[in-house]
Amino acid sequence: MRNLFILFLAAIGIGLMFGCGGDDGGGGTGPTPVPDPRLVVEVHQDPGLASVDHAVWDSIDAVTVALGTDNDYNAGVSTIENLNTNLQALRTASYLYIKAEWNDNSKNTRFNEFKSYYRNNINQWEVVDTTLYSNEDRFYFLFDNGGTNGANCAALCHTTANGSGRKFYGAAGDNADVWHWKAARTGLAGFAEDMLLTTTTIAADPQDASNDSLYFRNWNFMGYPQFMHPDTLDYTGDALLEGTYITFDNTLPWVQGLPNDSISLYVPGYYLNQLSGADGSRWDINVVQEHDGANWTVVFRRALNTGDGDDINLTSVDSISISIAVGNNSGVKHWGAEPFYMVFE
Repeated sequence: MRNLFILFLAAIGIGLMFGCGGDDGGGGTGPTPVPDPRLVVEVHQDPGLASVDHAVWDSIDAVTVALGTDNDYNAGVSTIENLNTNLQALRTASYLYIKAEWNDNSKNTRFNEFKSYYRNNINQWEVVDTTLYSNEDRFYFLFDNGGTNGANCAALCHTTANGSGRKFYGAAGDNADVWHWKAARTGLAGFAEDMLLTTTTIAADPQDASNDSLYFRNWNFMGYPQFMHPDTLDYTGDALLEGTYITFDNTLPWVQGLPNDSISLYVPGYYLNQLSGADGSRWDINVVQEHDGANWTVVFRRALNTGDGDDINLTSVDSISISIAVGNNSGVKHWGAEPFYMVFE
């Protein structure tokens, strides 16, 4: 009997040691452990957006997330392509920062550019549609907003398009908060779009009553560009930024050029307005980007709480399921990752 009593007391001691004080602060076995990979978000110095190389990033471990490991996560792509993305994250009192870096040997930022050509010795313009410059590089973050399929790219990225011709859309009950970086139309002006993916499509923030746009197609009804850079034909920019473009003038000597097919003049296909204080949360994600000839690096920043009901309030979560996808010179084809966790510590 005495031995049984001693065993009973030992069992109570073990229970007190391991059965209480879990991560949830209460009794029981505690929460289910968050599996790897985990993107850990800790409080750090604010790196700002002056560059992608602030020293604070050197002290933060990177998490490698594999893309293209299964056909289910490759919308519009006929073959599997492995692509690793390195992610880092931090938070301040007000902001969440995420730094993404991935291999891409081609920098695609000339979306729908104009090239000149000659017909009957008259200078004319057309939009280039080539493999090299037909689109732009893109990056997506998907945050589980309580929808049916969470942030599962395999459910939200489709091999067949919907009625709007999109291969990235939801189904009944879906709800995902999506950050959509476009290398040309948003990134060149320092933004990524805050999107809402629901039943049938992916749309701009519906709480943005004015639906202000950041980028506009550089086209007029005469078939010419609407605006142009004030420089000469050696212009190398990828888009026209607000305050740096002038009304297109087909009479300028450099625009006229020479009636020779080897002469190829270039005007960007979009002009960008660098907004400040736009309504709603469509433009509440700021970025800084850099392409070094082999890799893209993009740093994203968003307020932990934007105040908009369709955005994840990141001040009230301990962990959240997210996913990512990368588009290489494409608005349709992209490589996704299975969901993983971002954990706030």
